[in-house]
Amino acid sequence: QNTFPKGTGLSSSGSGFAALTIAATKAIGLALSERELSILARQGSGTACRCVCGGIVEWKDGETSETSYSESIFPAGYWEVRDVVAVVDEGKKLVSSTSGHALAKTSLFYKERLANIKTKLEQVRQAIKIKDFDKLGLVEGEALEFHSILLTSEPPMIAWYPGTIEVMLAVWEMRREGIKAYFTINTGFNVHVLTTPEFESIVKERLDKLSLVVKTISAKVGEKPSELKTHLF
Repeated sequence: QNTFPKGTGLSSSGSGFAALTIAATKAIGLALSERELSILARQGSGTACRCVCGGIVEWKDGETSETSYSESIFPAGYWEVRDVVAVVDEGKKLVSSTSGHALAKTSLFYKERLANIKTKLEQVRQAIKIKDFDKLGLVEGEALEFHSILLTSEPPMIAWYPGTIEVMLAVWEMRREGIKAYFTINTGFNVHVLTTPEFESIVKERLDKLSLVVKTISAKVGEKPSELKTHLF
């Protein structure tokens, strides 16, 4: 059972396959380490390898299946960051993540992106380590760079909807007013707006008022998955 919109670029497959991996291995009596669970979950969805871990998680850039896994780099309570998800459409995206990955290499910006990604990862790690929210805001430029790959692939792809741009412009307006907020976008059209607990309510209120936003979902850094003893169905 998944409470997030499916196929909309919000990585709902991550939580789904992580839950399936943990439930299935427990059902057959396998006692796997977190690393082993992460590797196994990745077979279903890349994002799922992060979802079996708790706190702030990093997906290791491995060259083999055994070296491509996730681990927690900071516990859940380390830093109170909020994610207000602006859902602008609940329908499925037109281009799947798998198709997008296949086309990415056709973009003239692809190699340049790969050349700089490790530097950006280190900058994000440092921003989290020292709890500097404005430094963490580099994820906004990273999202725009990522989508420039889609826009310049052959054939080109546009993942954004009009509501996506409306949210992006609203975030920039909020920052001009002194509200701490930065957007990031996965492979779809819905938008993650990162903020602090101090500004969470005003960010949510402003996003809910936008004409093209269907609803908002508030989230925070969570613990690792837990086992339920009650049946869902």
